[in-house]
Amino acid sequence: ASPPAGPEAAGSAPVVPPTAPPAWTPYSPVFYFQQVATSLGVAVMALLSAAITVAWVVASAQLVITGSILGWSPGLPLWASLLMALLVAMVVGRPMASSRGALHRASHRGGVAWLAAWDGVLWTGYVVLFGWLAWRYSPEVQALAHDLPGAVEKVRASWLARPAR
Repeated sequence: ASPPAGPEAAGSAPVVPPTAPPAWTPYSPVFYFQQVATSLGVAVMALLSAAITVAWVVASAQLVITGSILGWSPGLPLWASLLMALLVAMVVGRPMASSRGALHRASHRGGVAWLAAWDGVLWTGYVVLFGWLAWRYSPEVQALAHDLPGAVEKVRASWLARPAR
């Protein structure tokens, strides 16, 4: 007789068939208050994020048209001032973007697609509203839109200008 072949050969333990994994549930139960609070948090963060976006556009328009923001001149070339405005908007806006993403996952493990979609719709609506207000009440935004090629040339000229020595 030949020795047994396979996993039961020469003193090895018998192989136990794998058991089925535990049942997985896609969402853990969440309290109603948490869902309401998450929805309100998404709406507030979308509002703040849209306000920062439109404020950056208005500040950039003021820099290009008047060379200052609310009467304050940064004392930098135009291109550097625009870059600084963008960096400030990014530094202020990034925590809000992270908060918005965390809120999408707060009410259900793995996130909820409809909450992220609703967040995008709200943000777009707020940007349209704030953009309309900026268009209506900021002459710099209108001037920038009416003379966009001239504004681009102004930024280009500030980039190519050599500093005085």
